[in-house]
Amino acid sequence: MQLIDDIGIRPIYEALKNDKYDRGAADYTPSSLNQPAYQRRMMDEYDSIENASEKIFALLGTSVHHMVELAAEYNEEYVSERRYYGTIETDYGDKKVGAQIDLYNTDTNAIYDMKVTSAYSVMKGEPKSDWVAQLNVCRWCVNADTGNLPESLTIVAILRDWSKLQALRDRSYPRQQVVKIPVPLWTLEKTSNWIRSRINLIERYLSQPLTDCAPCTDEEVWAKPTKWAVMKSGKTRAIKLYDNDYDAANHAKGEGNLYVEKRQGERVRCQAYCPVSQHCKFK
Repeated sequence: MQLIDDIGIRPIYEALKNDKYDRGAADYTPSSLNQPAYQRRMMDEYDSIENASEKIFALLGTSVHHMVELAAEYNEEYVSERRYYGTIETDYGDKKVGAQIDLYNTDTNAIYDMKVTSAYSVMKGEPKSDWVAQLNVCRWCVNADTGNLPESLTIVAILRDWSKLQALRDRSYPRQQVVKIPVPLWTLEKTSNWIRSRINLIERYLSQPLTDCAPCTDEEVWAKPTKWAVMKSGKTRAIKLYDNDYDAANHAKGEGNLYVEKRQGERVRCQAYCPVSQHCKFK
């Protein structure tokens, strides 16, 4: 990966460049299993390019994990940043999956995963689908490695943009800057099947020409569909959103001070969160 210094302050750039993450002896990790197969194939074909300024949030996350790891040394019931391994049979041979657990409470048999994220990402009060998969793979790895099966999974979301004033104004806004979100447990069979299907798909993509690979799905690129907003003059928020211009126009024509505004759909991951998007014809 090429990291471009668009900040101009060398120590900050070096801190961002000095990513010491190592997957150990694993062929796959929970994060790599969650990665879109087409993106993974693209990264095998092209060199990725990122601006240093776009990795600041990743640096914050690394800092938080490091400080918690140091603090966990003084709490005997917690194991921090240990990697657990499990091997699974696939169409492409046996593959080793390794999961590095943020915090594992051996007294309560509970796994905690820390996310430095936005307040918006937890507004629904439920974990994202990739978080659910990630933590269940962690649980599977602990079981495969130790024979022990963790009884609970929890996301600990640290909200980097949390506002105390917004929490006072908006009842739907997170009450605290740290939010704990329970993650539903999969059966070990479901987790094994998910891991195997992801590895088979990724390995198949890696073994064939890029032109034979299907592009990322709408879900994988966090696609937002085009909407037509019925607006009222002088207001910034839509009265109602429609999936087509016909219904929106019918709503708006009943009153003279209403109009329709088209809100173009977008592929969010492609536009801002994919390091090989400049090479992709589907973005």
